[in-house]
Amino acid sequence: MKISAINNFFIPKVNYLNRTNRFYLNRDTVSFSGKANINYEMKNLPSEAFPSVGLQNYMLQGIDENPQADVVELHRQYYSGLLNCDSLDEAKEIYPEFANVIDAKNLDFSKKPPNNVFRQIIQ
Repeated sequence: MKISAINNFFIPKVNYLNRTNRFYLNRDTVSFSGKANINYEMKNLPSEAFPSVGLQNYMLQGIDENPQADVVELHRQYYSGLLNCDSLDEAKEIYPEFANVIDAKNLDFSKKPPNNVFRQIIQ
């Protein structure tokens, strides 16, 4: 998919002959601007849209308590416990959605070496 900017709007260019890449802007996106209320849209998301039930409950409770709540700030608050973790194992104990995350030190780079950005992250 290619994206082009026209009059400050991003318009995706989709190859409609390949039906697997087809999407519908009015149904498959969430608006983060004045067109829609993100908190309302979040309430209508299915459970599988959230990485964990804990995050879903925390976000929805925050929105119920304060309808004008900032969803980015709620997300930061929920994951603030990561700042106190010294290892990935500690993070996995607190947040079950990290159960399948592997440490970058355990990745096998024998077939394909890491790119420069990833190399900086793992050092």
